[in-house]
Amino acid sequence: MKTFLDKRSVTSLAVVLLAFVVVLVGCGQTLPLSTPDSSPSASVSIDTVEDTFYLNESEGWRVDLTPTGMFHEEFRIYKTNDGGETFQLVNDSQNKGSKTPGGMLAGMAFIDSDHGWIIANAPWQGKIGLFRTKDGGVSWDEQRTGEVPKAFADLEIQSDSLAFLDAQTGLILAHVPMDNKISLFYLTTDAGETWHPMADKLEGSAEGLDWTFERNPNGSLQGKVRYNHDEWETGKGVWKREFLPGVFMTEDQYASDSKKKKLAGLVIENLKTIIAKDWQGFGANMVSPDLTDAMLVVFDNSNKYRFIRIDQIYPLGDDPNRMNVNVVAEEQTEDGTIRTRNITYTLRPDKKGDWHIAAID
Repeated sequence: MKTFLDKRSVTSLAVVLLAFVVVLVGCGQTLPLSTPDSSPSASVSIDTVEDTFYLNESEGWRVDLTPTGMFHEEFRIYKTNDGGETFQLVNDSQNKGSKTPGGMLAGMAFIDSDHGWIIANAPWQGKIGLFRTKDGGVSWDEQRTGEVPKAFADLEIQSDSLAFLDAQTGLILAHVPMDNKISLFYLTTDAGETWHPMADKLEGSAEGLDWTFERNPNGSLQGKVRYNHDEWETGKGVWKREFLPGVFMTEDQYASDSKKKKLAGLVIENLKTIIAKDWQGFGANMVSPDLTDAMLVVFDNSNKYRFIRIDQIYPLGDDPNRMNVNVVAEEQTEDGTIRTRNITYTLRPDKKGDWHIAAID
């Protein structure tokens, strides 16, 4: 999300000064007003700023914002389906009957082509400005969140950032401008249907999330959230996703040492469900859950993949010194997209009997 706070402050000030000039003229004061021909540098210019959000490489939204007064902006929302080459206007707050968010934009996010949210700020007490669309940005309605704690009921709450970690789970970070020691964030785990406030919990876990925040001097939050094997970091209202490679096997599938889960690459050690040195009784494409003589199977230290599960382990033909391991993994492409892929490792033992990668397909 683009940073535009400083520019908005300047344009908002221009609006206030312009209003002040109008008031003085209306009170009978005579002020020399320069025309563009006589002094272009003296004319008042109110700039339009923009914010963008992309759902994928092709589909995205752009909001053009023009300050019109204190805590108010004109919204023009555009949609692109070709990666920003062209945009089509889908909502204009100046149109009669337009259902557009109010206040000043603080963040925007979509989870699919239809459902999206905007957070906005104004002097509202005991709530945040949260607006939802169900038609791709054509119309917007205010959405009420869960009741804030009593300590926040009479306070102005300012939203700082909005992010969805997946199609179901989202966060809104907020703080109280009048008290830089009070912060809170809202959490949804049902695709934005309900939002629950979490007050002053700088560290904690809930619904599969682990978070660690710290307060900025103005009370806003910055920090890290770990969810679904990824780490999300936020600072100054911008969320950055970090792909964490490594091993993430579920405990009901593998009796692995938990410390091995954080190693880069595929490390399968001390598993009862993988393989034994004795191949007798081993059927092709089968893994016996009763094996106890486990061994180090493979170590891929490329730091490229995140391994989800092992599908098959089987001998390669009749050669007892070669075997294949089929795994399901995730990788991050150059454009940041995370995709699932199948990988087959062909393994050979060394003189000590430890198995190493001979080929990767």
